[in-house]
Amino acid sequence: MDRPGFDYPAFRQATYRLYGHFFEPLLRQYQLTQMEADILLFLYCRPGRDTAASMVSLRRLSKSHVSAAVAQLLKRGYLRRARDPADRRLYHLKMTQSAADLARELEACRRVFRDAVLAGFSDAEKELLRAFLTRITDNARQGLT
Repeated sequence: MDRPGFDYPAFRQATYRLYGHFFEPLLRQYQLTQMEADILLFLYCRPGRDTAASMVSLRRLSKSHVSAAVAQLLKRGYLRRARDPADRRLYHLKMTQSAADLARELEACRRVFRDAVLAGFSDAEKELLRAFLTRITDNARQGLT
């Protein structure tokens, strides 16, 4: 008898909703969208990857959504742009102090989310899961090329 496969849509929906649940109070408090929060987290966690192009390529985000969110964050004073001295067409995104403070709060939310979804997993199981999910991601990306 065939066992039913993994229900990826249910997994994705449940984890996405839980992720939003943990972030929702901060998003409301600071009047941010999830995309804006994700951009601040990206810049906070990857200081050397500080361009919109990096976000689009590494996170596979829509260029238009990143551009709109970055524009809002610039307008609200959370980000500033700095031209790359080697390539005048390229802008680096720098967080202001208020954005860095907010990013620390957002990172704390992400840690709470991670701890909730990984509750009951041993360190060895977490490492296996990370390795499996990385391989799945790599396979999916390779399938798109």
